[in-house]
Amino acid sequence: MKRNSQKKRNRQSEKGAVAVLTAALLMGAVMATAAAVDIGKAMYVRSNLQKAVDSAVKAAAVDSIVETTGVTDEQITEQLRKTAKAYISANALSPSTSGYGLVDYDLNKASDFSAVYTPADPNNANVGDEDTVSVTLKGSVPVTFYKMFASAIPVTVTSTAKRPRPSPVELVIALDATSSMGDPLTTNPPVTKLAALKTAAKNLVDQLMKWDNVKIGLVPFSGFIRINSSTSSYFNATSQTSLQKWLTFTPRTPYSQKTITVTENQCQGWTATNCKTVTTTTWCYKDGIPYSCTHTSTQCTNVCTGGWKQVTYTKVITTNPETWYGCLWYRQPPESTTIVNTVAKPYYGMWNNNNCGTAVTDLVSSTDTFTVNNQQVKAPDWLKARIDALALHTSGLTYIPAGLVWAWNMLTTETTTPGGTVIDNDYPLNSGFTSAQVKLRDVRKSLVLITDGENTGFPVKANNLFDSMDMIWKMSYTPAQRQANLKRSEDDTKAVCANVKNSKIAIYVVALQVDPTSSYYALLRDNCASGSVANKSDFFFDVTTAADLNNAFKKIGAAQAYNTITK
Repeated sequence: MKRNSQKKRNRQSEKGAVAVLTAALLMGAVMATAAAVDIGKAMYVRSNLQKAVDSAVKAAAVDSIVETTGVTDEQITEQLRKTAKAYISANALSPSTSGYGLVDYDLNKASDFSAVYTPADPNNANVGDEDTVSVTLKGSVPVTFYKMFASAIPVTVTSTAKRPRPSPVELVIALDATSSMGDPLTTNPPVTKLAALKTAAKNLVDQLMKWDNVKIGLVPFSGFIRINSSTSSYFNATSQTSLQKWLTFTPRTPYSQKTITVTENQCQGWTATNCKTVTTTTWCYKDGIPYSCTHTSTQCTNVCTGGWKQVTYTKVITTNPETWYGCLWYRQPPESTTIVNTVAKPYYGMWNNNNCGTAVTDLVSSTDTFTVNNQQVKAPDWLKARIDALALHTSGLTYIPAGLVWAWNMLTTETTTPGGTVIDNDYPLNSGFTSAQVKLRDVRKSLVLITDGENTGFPVKANNLFDSMDMIWKMSYTPAQRQANLKRSEDDTKAVCANVKNSKIAIYVVALQVDPTSSYYALLRDNCASGSVANKSDFFFDVTTAADLNNAFKKIGAAQAYNTITK
């Protein structure tokens, strides 16, 4: 009897223990489910805040696009805080004021929000020219079921972005100015390639010259290049002599004048007889490309019907000295595709040649001013007026290396010395930044090449000093000679592009209606444009419409102030 009673008590104990265990397990399950709800809410809040902070840090980094030089680190930080706050307020979940919302934070509390600006060390070559910006947001997610453990779940999100320093930027636009640029880019409405280019280039000036440490230059090119012969820093227009080591001339003919007496028979009146219209078929050339054309003229036989008379008179014979209008010959290989060795192998100016297109425009900054008609004009407006004044060189050939070499010459050339980085003034057109600016931070250099087709000209030897230019497709050449001419021009283009990129200059190529199946399209894309296969579209633009052209220039402008989230 006692044994049965003991067994009964044991069974009752076991049932009680199971009940307690079951209750505990049920309570744990309920608590876990409740905690999962609160934790899920916290994860959603964290994801939302992270996206908002990512947007805020990128926006804060982009502030440098319109930042003027000379601002203090404190001013930069204050502006970054304002921008980051604005983006978080616009994109993040609104903080709760009652404690019963999704998240609690206060952007005005240093414990909840911070924006930190960390300038790069300009003396550390491994850092580059980009500072960093970090934005941190701390909040708490009120809980409903988790209160026995905590009244809220803390959430902290941080994002860091590279911030482009307001480092010097030099950008030169090398633009094809041959007659084909007068062809339509679009027909409805009718807009020529040159007109569309002017609009896009002026928009780029507006986009970049908000930044007071940007310099922009223009290099219109055809078969030859014209620099500004009136620039007193490298040429004396009065004496017609060079002031720079990189520029020289062949000997000038001395000035002379003499008076002579001439006696000759002169007809007192001519009459045209046997006139007839003559039409001939010949070869004509547009931008160096041959096509069949006809010429019609009137040919007459002139007969002296007024009689002859002996006349004596004096005649002044003057030999004027040569004049330089800024046109330049080409240097001979191997210097023809580089900008080095300009003292031993200088550029030769052309005497008395005024037919080489529009002069280049040296680098100008938004802080520069110019006097026009006795009025001060700011650099952006002056530069846009220069763009509007660009004209076609209708008799010129296309030789892309000319534009590339002189755009490269215009960009600042630095030389490393034991005392630091200095500007090398043995190079032409160096109107860029000072040695002190270059030493402080790297100059970001870009070359924008705009062309609508392949080379139609190639260098030919004029003498032992310099090269001239001839048509690739001239009909007097044999087919084999024309192919050799084309190969020379393509090899030159590839060599110059490689040399420019090796000088740490980014090349952007804008191909205006260039045949995408042509070998020259591939040359411009693969050999000239910067970038790898993965990001070639950031540097090569296949343009068929005016809208394409504007978008390409916008992208090029934005690339001068690039920033990315790093973590």
